[in-house]
Amino acid sequence: MAKRKASEVKVPRNSMKLEELEDFVKQMEEETVKMRAKKIRMRKLEKKSKVEIKRIEKKCNQLRKVKRRLVEESAWAQVCSDIMHGIVSAEDEGDAITVDLLTRSLRELMMPRQNQENQPPID
Repeated sequence: MAKRKASEVKVPRNSMKLEELEDFVKQMEEETVKMRAKKIRMRKLEKKSKVEIKRIEKKCNQLRKVKRRLVEESAWAQVCSDIMHGIVSAEDEGDAITVDLLTRSLRELMMPRQNQENQPPID
């Protein structure tokens, strides 16, 4: 059989479609690899985000406890201040009974507080 020249060789139409299909499959494989890598990165970011969220939640809980303690201390200080103001006002007016009553109240209010200060904090 005689050899044909390259210009004489006719490429069947189906072979072009096969080449296009092979190119398409190759592109799809490349995309799949990229998607897998992207999915792995996303999982790592998700895990990192969850850890960060837990850290932030823990810090928020600590801050809530501090805030609650500060509010309680502020309220306690305000009550003591009001009682002291009452003592001074009663002394100015010469009301010894009220001074004595308020002084006892203040002392009783401060007694548990002094006992708490001697104990280690609970956290």
